[in-house]
Formats: sequence, C-alpha cells, structure tokens
Amino acid sequence: MTFSDRIWSAAVKSWGALFTIIGLAVSVIGFFIVPSSQAVPLNIVVVLGLLIFVVLGIFIRAAYDANVDSTVSLPRVRTVIEPPATYRDASALLLLDPTELLSHDSIVSVYYLDGGIERLSGIGKVINIQNDKKIQVILIKEAEFSEKVEALKANKPEDLAKLIVKPSVPSFYLGGE
Repeated sequence: MTFSDRIWSAAVKSWGALFTIIGLAVSVIGFFIVPSSQAVPLNIVVVLGLLIFVVLGIFIRAAYDANVDSTVSLPRVRTVIEPPATYRDASALLLLDPTELLSHDSIVSVYYLDGGIERLSGIGKVINIQNDKKIQVILIKEAEFSEKVEALKANKPEDLAKLIVKPSVPSFYLGGE
C-alpha cells in the first residue's frame, strides 16, 4: 500500500467527509457571527483549527492502520496430510495460513506445544505457495515427532493448535554448535 493510498484510506475511515461538512458549516456560520473588528479574525482561526484537527485525525488513523498492518504473526497450521509421493523422505505435509514470513524453499522448524513448553519436533521445507497464498510445508526431519505425526493427520483442531511453525532453524541442525 502506497503512502497516498494509506492516507486516502485513513481519511475515509476517520469520517473525513463528516468532519469536512461540519468544518465548512462552522466556518460559514463563524464568518457571519464573528464581528470583523477582532484583531485576529476568529473565523480564520476556526477554519484553520478545524482543518488542523481533521488532518491530525487522518494522520493518527493512518499511523494506527500502518501499525496494525505491520504486525506479522506466525502462520497457523490448517491441516496435516500424507506427503506427495514425490517427497519419499517426508513424513507429513502441513498446510499453513498465508504469511509474509515464508518464501518458496524456505527451511522452517516445527514445534509442538506440550504443557506450555515448545518442543522441537522437526525441520520442514516450504514446497509450494498456493495461488490463495496458503503455504505447503513438508516435514523432512523429525526430532521427537514420530509418534505424533500419525495422530496429527487426524486433523483434530486441538492438536493442530499446538503446532507452531517458525521461519528459523536451530543452528545445531545446520551443523553449528
């Protein structure tokens, strides 16, 4: 989203048209009510004050929207199935929600939440990002996961909610210390 798109969207979401109509009405009324003998014409102060108020509201809304849009969370596992025959060494195929954290051929780590502790369960690889942006990950290396893989293929929501896929891999899997 470009900056101008974000500002326009914020103006629409922050009731910019309503503020404009109210500001115009107050300005016109102020022009006729305020006496012209004032040192600083109050009608100009009112117009500028309302204009600044509207612009400030738009920028605050744009900043809020930018903050919300920048929050990227880990993808949720939607389903676990048998891997395609092409990937003989894989033990499962995970379908994840769309995320900008992963790209094709990324290596990921898969954790299983067990009693509040994330246990490293294996290493996976992104094999496809579908047209609907969902991500296919094959599980290629298991740690403490082998007994749970078959149970996860039943796709029980409470089990899938315990799976966590992270876009990083512990260094000891890569040969580091």
